[in-house]
Formats: sequence, structure tokens, C-alpha cells
Amino acid sequence: MTWFSSPDDASARLYEAGYLADLPTATTAYLAGALEKPLLVEGPAGVGKTELAKAVARSTGAELIRLQCYEGLDEARALYEWNYKKQLLRIRASGSDRARSETHDDIFTDEFLLTRPLLTAIRREEPTVLLIDEVDKTDVEVEGLLLEVLSDFQVTIPELGTVSATRRPFVVLTSNATRELSEAVKRRCLYLHLDYPDAEREREIVTSQVPGLDDAVAKQLVDVVARLRELELKKAPSIAESVDWARTLIALEIDNLDEEAVRRTLGVVLKHASDQTRGQGTETGAGMTLLDTHIGFVEALRSAGLSVSLAEGLDAIDAMRHIGWGDRDVVRTVYAATLVKKQAQRSPSMRSSTSTTRGWSAPAWPGSRSRRVACGTTGPRSRRSRRS
Repeated sequence: MTWFSSPDDASARLYEAGYLADLPTATTAYLAGALEKPLLVEGPAGVGKTELAKAVARSTGAELIRLQCYEGLDEARALYEWNYKKQLLRIRASGSDRARSETHDDIFTDEFLLTRPLLTAIRREEPTVLLIDEVDKTDVEVEGLLLEVLSDFQVTIPELGTVSATRRPFVVLTSNATRELSEAVKRRCLYLHLDYPDAEREREIVTSQVPGLDDAVAKQLVDVVARLRELELKKAPSIAESVDWARTLIALEIDNLDEEAVRRTLGVVLKHASDQTRGQGTETGAGMTLLDTHIGFVEALRSAGLSVSLAEGLDAIDAMRHIGWGDRDVVRTVYAATLVKKQAQRSPSMRSSTSTTRGWSAPAWPGSRSRRVACGTTGPRSRRSRRS
């Protein structure tokens, strides 16, 4: 079977199957089929590694067989095992008058063989995509089980002999790079690294998966997700979670991803409490919420006539996370640099907007000192705030 006739054909057919493949992805997918070599796809979680294997199966009409890897996976779960209960019943039914060799030959046949994903994919005569998912989660010893399959597309069963593939499957191995795979495995595979897409490509992916999403909202969403990924999170938002967020906005009939909308729906993309806290620009247990003060400050700037985008607001929070919520001069400088992009607007806008805000007990971000900051005080003569 010819999986794809060319890289362009791979790109077009994967697109029809709902997968937007860039040139390296389409080219490597084509080569994996043309050269009949396994494809190792590595990258962070949620960038479309598993979905690529599914898209290949959909676009070619092949059956997808999946081996989900995990710590403790062994030969009995990956390759095959014998149905010992059924064998024991056969031995008892045959009686004691049969020779041992006859009994052995009778119970070690296909009738008693329980095939697992690797052997199932090797024995199939129809087009098959074999997905070995998250191979980096297995023990190193399991990689030895894969070598015979990846190099010769065969499995050796001591009791039956060697089972070779009559039709080689399209093999995709995925890895989140939590550990380095052995050179023996890599040597047998083609290699593709997938990372988070750029903003334009992710917007294309989101809008293709969520047709009813407004273009302006899609752009806002992608900008926010990109900035969230720049934070030090336990789990960065995946592409699938970006799509889920878009569907959430449609379900809630949200046509503008402002700060309030982000706060209401942030749990769709950030699944750890600490990540949500960091994504909102707050630290729990620190007294007043910095996010509320930040939102009030941004709204005051907008009331003063400035067009402050959500992306610029996130830039301000991220900048303060790196610099630290120090004295008011630092706060004023950072907010001016990230939110007010015209020199002529800075003095009147900052004075107008800061008059509506109040002080707060600023929590200590990692690497910074906690001080009481009067967010609304500006000017070179302003008295430095006292330590909390």
C-alpha cells in the first residue's frame, strides 16, 4: 500500500482529515510510509503528536491500533500472553493417557494465544496504523521489546516461532521527552519534533476545529494562550485545550475575551490551582488580590482614552512577575512601558487612572520582596512606600 504519494498529498489528505500539517510534518509522514520506517514524534504534551497518528489512519482508511505506554508495562501487555486458564482446562479434559509432547503441541496454538497491540498490528493483513503512545513513560527494558518490531516488523514467540508482518503497519511512536530514549530505538526511526505552533497557525487550527468562532475572539484567545505558555506553569495549555476554550466561549456566548471572561473560564486551559493563580497574576493567601487592582487600573486607563489590549495587560503582569512588585516607581515604570505606548499620553493618563485605584499589600513573587505598594501614586516626588 502507498500511504501517501508525495509530501503535498500527505499535507492535503491530513488537512481533509482535520489535521493542519506544516511542511516538515507532511514530508516526514510521507517518508515514513514510503520508506516503511517507524516515525518517532517528540515534543511537549498537547502539540498534536497522538493526533497525527489518528489523522494518518483517518486519511488512509487504515485501522488504528494503540499501545498506551505506562510505567510497569511488560511483554504480556504489549506483545502477547497465553490463556493459562483455558490451557489448564484442555490439559484436564485430555486426561493422563496422552503423551506430554502431544499435550504441549495441543495447548500452544493460536487457539490459546491472547494477542496484544504489537502482535495484533504485525498479524493484520489490512492497512494498519500502530500508535505506540508516550513511549518515554515505560521502563528502559521495554524498549528492548520494541526493537524487533521496529527493525524487522516481526515478533518471535518461542512456542510458535517467528511471526512476520505480511503488510507492514505505519508505526508512530510518541514521546513527551520526559526521559531520553535509547539510541537503538532512535536509530530505527525517522524523527520529527513538534512544538507549540506560532500564533497564526494556532489560530488556523482553532478556527478549523471551531467553525463558529469569531476571528477577533480567536485572535484574542491565541494571544492569551501564547502568553500563558510563557509563564512558569506546571502544565502549559495544549492545542486541544485552546480548542476547548474556544468551544467554551461559544457555549457561554462570549464575544470578547476580556479580563472578566478570562477569569470565568481559565479553568478550561489551566488545570492546576497554582497555574491559575499565576495566570491571573495573583498569589493566594496574600491578602488583597492583585488581579482586581490590575483590572481596575487597566479599566481606568481605558476610561482615560487609552486602547489597552488584553495581551498588553498580560504583558504587564508577566513583567511584574519577573521584576517584582517593588516600590511604586517600579510599578509606574513597568505599567507605563507595557500599557502606555505614546509618550504624550503617559502623564495625564497615568494621573487620571491612578486616582481611581487604591493601595494593596503586594505578595512576594519568587525572587522579589513584598512591599506595600500605592499603585496610584505617580511622579518623581512621590514618597516611597513603607515595608509591609
